[in-house]
Amino acid sequence: MSNVRKIRERLQLTQLQVAEIFGVTKSSVSIYLSGRHEIPPDAARKLIAAAAERGFQIGFDDIYSPPAKVSSCETAPEKAAA
Repeated sequence: MSNVRKIRERLQLTQLQVAEIFGVTKSSVSIYLSGRHEIPPDAARKLIAAAAERGFQIGFDDIYSPPAKVSSCETAPEKAAA
């Protein structure tokens, strides 16, 4: 399972919602989620921002590192304490 898929599921986003965040088609998102193509850096930045808006901290390492090394998409400390 790709890191982007794990992050999408943790954020409870549909593929269509991710497509809207990235500004691409749902089929492009499907390709990223399958791991056939790497997510472009501009889309990664948008995913990081969307996660932050939902109270989660992720970074480029969470998106691009090998799947076994992905940290869980953690709630931002300031949001978790609130």
